[in-house]
Amino acid sequence: MNKTNSIRWANWLAVSGGAFWIAFHLYYIFSGIDYLEIGASILLAALGLFFMALAVFSLLQGPHLGTAGKTGGGILLAGMTLVFLGASLVGLNLWGGAWLLAIGGEALTTLGLAIFSLGALAQAPRSLWKWVPLFLAPVYFVSFSTTSGSFPAWASVDTPEWFAVLYGAGWVLFGFLLPQRDWSRP
Repeated sequence: MNKTNSIRWANWLAVSGGAFWIAFHLYYIFSGIDYLEIGASILLAALGLFFMALAVFSLLQGPHLGTAGKTGGGILLAGMTLVFLGASLVGLNLWGGAWLLAIGGEALTTLGLAIFSLGALAQAPRSLWKWVPLFLAPVYFVSFSTTSGSFPAWASVDTPEWFAVLYGAGWVLFGFLLPQRDWSRP
């Protein structure tokens, strides 16, 4: 795959991943299922995460990231891989303790988002798409590390899930803001 094609793939993979992520969390909010009864529907979120990880992998193959951005991207991919494995194993009812993998992966993903963005910004701070992961890091952290009891009484019981929806929307935005081609080539 040449570098221009990897950039185009990253666009659509990020948008698709964000859309699947949003779909799962909206289903979770509006279906009224308990978190213990999620079952195989977690595979929808895992699919979204898989597409997001492929988008990051595609970016790592392209010309838009320097060494620091690629290092952050590697950390981000490691975190996403752990979340994907944990969610898939739990969703397929293969290993209930895999939630520990997912939780560790979520923490690593948050760190990876911040390092990825800071590394990319160090190279070219004017590129708008490079700022998106920096803003997604705290949104993602709040979505997985809080419960409804973490917010004031007037807040919705689904507030953490709404942060997860916002995180997915950020990936959709990220996909649309990614460059469509390698502008360094004639």
